[in-house]
Amino acid sequence: MEIPHLTENNALYPRHLSHVLIEALTDTPVVCLLGPRQSGKTTLARSLDPDRVYVSLDEQNFHHLALEDPTGFIRGLPDRVTLDEMQRAPGLLTEIKRAVDEDRRPGRFLLTGSANLLFLPQVAESLAGRMEIVYLHPLTEAEKERNPGNFLRALLDGGLESGISTKREEAILLAERLVSGGYPEPIGRTPVRARRWHRQYIRSLIDRDVRDISRIR
Repeated sequence: MEIPHLTENNALYPRHLSHVLIEALTDTPVVCLLGPRQSGKTTLARSLDPDRVYVSLDEQNFHHLALEDPTGFIRGLPDRVTLDEMQRAPGLLTEIKRAVDEDRRPGRFLLTGSANLLFLPQVAESLAGRMEIVYLHPLTEAEKERNPGNFLRALLDGGLESGISTKREEAILLAERLVSGGYPEPIGRTPVRARRWHRQYIRSLIDRDVRDISRIR
């Protein structure tokens, strides 16, 4: 099985969750990055380590092999690998558990998925104690502005000014930020084009993801 290596991929936005993932990979065999589709999971996962092999189960050949021969698929992987879109082949989780029981070195598997893999009915045995789950949400306002973000710290330290601004310009800007959301792809588009992207996004969830995880109770 020939697996493509990541050559170059720079994250467009700094994600505050990066250090959490890096720390988890230093002491946990399986780390799972969960979050909505298009929230930036793949970009974040691929930007962490350029030497880690990346395999997307969206690719037809990999998807077919993972479904037909999950044991051979996992045994054919290198020592450290990122498996993207794991919800498309949840049967691999049982084989990952078996592989980790044989070799518990940390950082072996970095998984990403747009569904909560723990709820998938194909997972017969728990990965408790072997896997850490990290949840990625769409971009925060601080991430969109490429700032570290210290709202909570300032709030707890009493460093925020009291009162609500009544300036019309600031109110309009706040409303625009609220409705623009945090998905990276539509940021920077015109409002009309952004609305069209969000409509297509919802349609994709209905047509694809719901079908992939339709057996979730």
